This record gives sequence, structure tokens and C-alpha cells, in this order.
Amino acid sequence: MDAIRRGRRLLGPILALGLLATVAVALKIPSQSGFEQVTSWVAAAALPRNDLDLRVLDRESGDGSVTYLIVGSDRRSGLPRSLPALGRLTGQYADSIMLWSVRPNVGIVVLALPRDIRVHIPQHGDRKLGSVLDYGAAELVRAVKSITSLPIHHYIELNFEGFAGLVDALGGVDLRIDSPIRDARMALDLPQGHVHLDGNTAVRFARARGVEEMHDGHGIMQSEGDLGRIARQQLLLSALATRFHTSHGPITILHVAMNVRSGVIVDSLFTSKDLRAVSKAILIPTPGVERYLCILPTKRQIPDDEGASPFPPQHSGSSVLRVVDMPTASKLLRWFASPDIHQAPASSCSSEGR
Repeated sequence: MDAIRRGRRLLGPILALGLLATVAVALKIPSQSGFEQVTSWVAAAALPRNDLDLRVLDRESGDGSVTYLIVGSDRRSGLPRSLPALGRLTGQYADSIMLWSVRPNVGIVVLALPRDIRVHIPQHGDRKLGSVLDYGAAELVRAVKSITSLPIHHYIELNFEGFAGLVDALGGVDLRIDSPIRDARMALDLPQGHVHLDGNTAVRFARARGVEEMHDGHGIMQSEGDLGRIARQQLLLSALATRFHTSHGPITILHVAMNVRSGVIVDSLFTSKDLRAVSKAILIPTPGVERYLCILPTKRQIPDDEGASPFPPQHSGSSVLRVVDMPTASKLLRWFASPDIHQAPASSCSSEGR
């Protein structure tokens, strides 16, 4: 047990070395004797691993492109009480589900999947995509592949604590809000204009789905639901990259590693190359490389009794179901799978010139 505790205490500094190496590689900072490669290898080896059945993952293609399934886990157990309004649901839920396709020297495509998509799980029946994580990471990988028909090479899971720690390690993030918004259940109340979010507030912002826009003291409920939440999550991703780019000194990298070390889990095939690729894709702008942020087109499916969810347990928003909107989704998925990712479907994607 003492050895385990010592190993956990060492994990933060080891990850810090790896992240420092990642930044050094990305920014072409000179080093001695391959220091970056060695330390990033050690950092990747130190990351906690899950027991994902590797047979659900695909072999990487020869062109260097890699697709990562990155899941924001709504795992309630063990979270600090400072994270508010998490509800009373038990088990594991995927609050954010994104495919990140990293293509060296070409671009990065992020495809967000609404967690309310209806999906059939063998031996369990129809479920919402986000709830599939409670049956295991492998079932979630299978479900995402059944919806998209896209290959998945690696699995990364980040929980609330890890996300809040990442934001706090960067000193918070800055956003511009078009209209005052409020979500009473999330204890979220943000004014119009420039706002600065710490880790806990960023979690509330990313998770909020009962958002009201405030006009003359009256709230107007936003109709997007899960789609609005995805848009806010993508806004946060852009803000995180901007924040990191302006404050990525060694001390910042150390804080990042120390704060996220307990909130990240990866598959057993995840390597130092993947650590560098994902870190650069999320946090480090690459000149001349586009990053596309896309949402899988879906449409709402209303249950027979809209007041009751077909899926237990009952909770706020559980009556909302979504199904993939064909053929718009087919066009997006064909583009995602193609080697040429320029000219993204404007109706589903936005681009960030890096």
C-alpha cells in the first residue's frame, strides 16, 4: 500500500516531465539527447490504464492519422463537494463524447456526438448513448462505431475533477458571453460580456443544459438542450487552447500535470506518441493547421409519453431522445473519413485557423 501511495505521488512530476517534453517538441525548443522523447515515454507509461477489451479498437492506418474517442465521464463517486449540482444519479455516464481525428501536417477534426442519441445495446435494449458507459468503455466504443461507422484507435476518459484541475492549472479561462445566462440547477449565473471562469465554474458551464438567456430580468429557456451544451463545450476547448498558448511556461505545465493526474484514464495501447499528439491537438496551436469543430446532425425523437423517459432512472431531461439525421449526417461522416478534410460541411462544422 505504501508503494502504491508513493507511486501516486510520483505520477504528477512524471506527467509534468512528459508535458514539458510535449511543449518542447511542439515549440522546437532545443534539448539534449532526446530528452523530450524519453520523458514523454515515461509520462505515457505512468498514465492510469483501463481494462478496455482491445479487440474493439481498430489498427492505425499507414498514413499516420489516428482517431481518439475522448469521453467526459460523469463519474460521481469520489468527487470533491466543491463541484456543485451533480445530481443524484449513480453509476457512470458519458457527459461529453467526442471523436478527435489527428492528421499530421493536415488538420484536426473534432466530432461531438450528442449523448441523447438513441442506440441499441445487445442484451440491454435501447439506451441513450451517454448511459452506455455504465456497461463499460468497450460497449461505449462499440456504440459510437455503430452510429458513425468510423474507426477508433484509442480511448481517453477525463472526469470532472480532471477537467476542473486542467482549467485551474491554467489560471482559468476567458470567454465572451453574448447574453446573460443562468442555470439554476447548475448554480450558474454569468453576465453578458467578458467572463473569467475557474475550474468549478467551467464544469457548470460545460454541463449546463437548462440554460436561460436573461432579458430585462426575465429568463428565456434555450431550446438547444444537449446541442447547446456541446456548443459551450467546444467554446471552452477553444478558450483552453488560447489560454495555454499564452501561458505555457514550465511552471504552468507542472500545474497542469499535477491537477489532471487523477482524472485521466487511457487504454493500454496509448503511447508517448499519442500523448504528444493529443496534447498538441488540444492545447498547442500549430501554424497552418486547421482544427474543425463539428456536431453530428441529429433530430429530436419524442417518446409516446413525453413526460416519462423510456430509460431509467428518471431525471431532468431524460425524456429527450435524439436520432441521427440522415442524409446530412452521412455527408459529414463521409467527409470525416476522407483523407482530404478541407471544405468541411458548413452546416455541421466550424473551423479554427491555427
